[in-house]
Amino acid sequence: MEDQEMTAMARNMDFMIRMLKGEKLTTQEMTAETGRSSQTVKRDMRAIGSMVEELPDCEFHQEIVGIENKRFWITINTMSFEEVLALLKILIGTRSLNQAEMTQVKDHLLNLLSEKKQNLAKKLITTTVTAYTPVNAGQDLLPRLAEFAGYIQNRTPIKFTYSSSTQGTNKDAGLPMGLTFADFYYYVVMYSEKNDTTHFYRLDRFGDDVVPDVDQNSNVPRAKKLDEGESLNKTYLLSGGTVVNYEFKYWNFPQTALDRLPKSTCTPNKDGSVTIKGEAFSQGLVLWILSQGSNIQVIRPKSLVDEVQEEIKKMAALY
Repeated sequence: MEDQEMTAMARNMDFMIRMLKGEKLTTQEMTAETGRSSQTVKRDMRAIGSMVEELPDCEFHQEIVGIENKRFWITINTMSFEEVLALLKILIGTRSLNQAEMTQVKDHLLNLLSEKKQNLAKKLITTTVTAYTPVNAGQDLLPRLAEFAGYIQNRTPIKFTYSSSTQGTNKDAGLPMGLTFADFYYYVVMYSEKNDTTHFYRLDRFGDDVVPDVDQNSNVPRAKKLDEGESLNKTYLLSGGTVVNYEFKYWNFPQTALDRLPKSTCTPNKDGSVTIKGEAFSQGLVLWILSQGSNIQVIRPKSLVDEVQEEIKKMAALY
């Protein structure tokens, strides 16, 4: 009896390991291989199914493929359900990829889950997938991401055409140094040797004429190597204007400001407001200040006060 139990245990472990490696086994194959009856194989599969239930992120499957013949296999989640669901929600919420690319990435993420978990994830994203509206419906961004990743890795200066929201379409050149994402769009961190400046360029605004620039140096001065993480904290990635040390009073919910200005400090005031201090690019900061209406009062610097007042005058003139 003990020998039979050990034989069954060894047989089940062999089957289980093979299925964990990706094999799909059928009743007929296993009976032919072991010389055991189909009833014995059924008992083996029930035992394996019970063991798999105790394994994290594994799922046991079976399907009928003929008379007295079933196929059995095991799937393994390479990522947890909650991790995949979080990434799916972020992917859909960014609206950065066109419909086809979003579907492609979504399906790849779902394939990291077992079939049962896939079905649950699909139910939880159905309404948002149906209503998905990309910000760039006609442009493929995944190939461009791969293209610029290559330039960055190989330190390849490039020449290109770029469509700016303020300066129109112009020829330009630079050395791509990094890629980042914020507020619907992917950005390229680019150093210009000609202007000795580092700026963010929106990935979707590059023309189709991007080529290597053999005339530009691939070295970047240490002072011009932008910290992408720090720049993300300086408002909308709009690096126009100058970096200013700001101070303002704020009457709205403080976290609303801190979400956009995460490196700032916040001090409560007796009048119910808070004083917020920090550092940011003036262009992006002005846009955010204007979006807060009468809930904010800029204290300093005077240059920022003047800039906000000038924009308010321009806005008032339109009404």
